[in-house]
Amino acid sequence: MSMSITESKIIEQIIEQPDTFEDNSSEADRLRKAIWDMMNFANMYVLVLDENMNIKFANYSLYRDLGFTRHNNIIGKCWLDFIRKEDSNTISSIHNAISKNSDISKRFNEYTNDVITSTNSVISVKWFNAHINHTYNWSFSIGIQTEKPVMITAESVRTYYKQILENDRTMILSLRNSILEDNKENSCKPEFKE
Repeated sequence: MSMSITESKIIEQIIEQPDTFEDNSSEADRLRKAIWDMMNFANMYVLVLDENMNIKFANYSLYRDLGFTRHNNIIGKCWLDFIRKEDSNTISSIHNAISKNSDISKRFNEYTNDVITSTNSVISVKWFNAHINHTYNWSFSIGIQTEKPVMITAESVRTYYKQILENDRTMILSLRNSILEDNKENSCKPEFKE
């Protein structure tokens, strides 16, 4: 994901001072308001991190799903607090590559990782990342919640086939009993003539 300098500057202004903007032209104001509304109220997650991985902006969907009730309660918190400890070095390296706009950052334009909420539940998010701030080393990410992939193990395969066999066995026994019952009721009884 790549942004023009103009788009990047508008987003910077919105994040730094959402109520005050440099350019007062009505078209620029409408554009800023449209971008603000899209970023803040979209179903996808919008996250802006500063060079130290502190949250500069999190939209309504993200802070709500993280378990916060107010936007201000999440601003300034370290993003690594919402990442599993074993993933923090990877996420930190990705952030550094993106925020410094290094050549390696292109490998991480898309990245999926788990995020820990304030209630310790886990959501898996696919992030689309970009460097946005030309003054600071900030990163801009848009995320969508994804289904967590199911890990297939030997035990899960055994359980799956065992359930199939049990269900088939139950069905076969039920059919057999039904056939036997029908045969009893409809069996040919020899008629004796007197």
